[in-house]
Amino acid sequence: MSLKYFRDTPLDSTLISIVSGAIMLYIAAYSILILRKLDIAVISDIVEVWAGLAWGILIVLLGIMLYFDRVHHVAYGIGIMIFSIASIYGTNGGELVGLVLGFIAGIMAVEWKPKKVKIGASNASENK
Repeated sequence: MSLKYFRDTPLDSTLISIVSGAIMLYIAAYSILILRKLDIAVISDIVEVWAGLAWGILIVLLGIMLYFDRVHHVAYGIGIMIFSIASIYGTNGGELVGLVLGFIAGIMAVEWKPKKVKIGASNASENK
């Protein structure tokens, strides 16, 4: 892979969304450990924690899909924003840091545009 490949990808929004999802996954996994240690078996807490785990996994997957399938960057960006907002239920928005990072990554993914390549300029420089 050349350096041109990385210039034509939404790498910044991909990395930010993966970090956001990782924060939410960490908080959800830590909550599962706390619930097991304390032997608290309240169904609403268990469902909330597993929902937070699902939101984190979905945000990470959407970030990875955004990197490899750049054509649908708008759909992936909207999905990242929706699941970041939904993470308020499961992980309190990733303690607000994950929510903000996910929302920023979603906005960046929606606004990303591929760079235009000038074919004529590169051929003129090679012929000299």
